[in-house]
Amino acid sequence: MTSPGEPSLPVGRAGHPGPRWEGDGSLGGPLPGAVPEGAAQAAMRGLRSHYAAATDREYASFARRLGAWVVDEAAKTLLWATIVITVTVITGNVPGSPSGDFDLVALAPRFVLSSGYDWLFWMHGWTPGANLLGVRIVRADGEPPGAGRAAARVAGSWLSGAAFFVGYVWMVRSRHRQTWHDSIAGTYVVDVPREDAVAR
Repeated sequence: MTSPGEPSLPVGRAGHPGPRWEGDGSLGGPLPGAVPEGAAQAAMRGLRSHYAAATDREYASFARRLGAWVVDEAAKTLLWATIVITVTVITGNVPGSPSGDFDLVALAPRFVLSSGYDWLFWMHGWTPGANLLGVRIVRADGEPPGAGRAAARVAGSWLSGAAFFVGYVWMVRSRHRQTWHDSIAGTYVVDVPREDAVAR
């Protein structure tokens, strides 16, 4: 209650006095020296890395990822053929299984080479195919996956492929266009500008 002659204050919705005018025109305005809303966020954005900025871009399309995969598989095949030819020239024998038959044992070195290729490049967030198609593999914070996540992604890719490649096609229905191995490793594949699509 106010005493007689004392001006009443405006009452807010919660029953508390509203803002008091101090005669300086600051009714309802920010306090002197206050940082405008959003300035802190803008400063943080300025400190983000090149890879963090990439997470603001579009997720890579199925077509671009498929193109990158085809390029990488071609590179693996070329590398494997080079190794086979080299070993054949040196030893005089074509590498194969102990029984001489074409079986899973004969495929094991090719499988190891493919997995090693993926792990080596994925840990840095790119492959030759990804470079050519202008996409990058990143974590949620925009940084490259690193050795641990790359290993998890390789293992997840085995599952994606073993399930008749359903794990790869899964990105079509994923909100973040993630394959099974992306979800397992916590990675995303995003588009990057052509001028930034260089090995790092």
